[in-house]
Amino acid sequence: KGLSYKERQAEELRQLEERLSAEEGFAGRPLSAEEAAIIEEGGTDQEPGPYAGKQFLPTRGYFACKKCGSCLYMAEAKFVH
Repeated sequence: KGLSYKERQAEELRQLEERLSAEEGFAGRPLSAEEAAIIEEGGTDQEPGPYAGKQFLPTRGYFACKKCGSCLYMAEAKFVH
């Protein structure tokens, strides 16, 4: 017997969290010109990102600065589960 709908949803979320999670010891990375304009100069995204209009509610971890790797906020603090 296959997974139930709820089990499939939980597995999809787990896989998405794994794919979007930074490696252990992440300390940032060089920015593209567009990323630098947004992060360093206070610009805005010109086009919707790949997750625009999609709900992603991580259950663990934290959101890190792409430039330096510093923790911006914990997933638990940002979303109500």
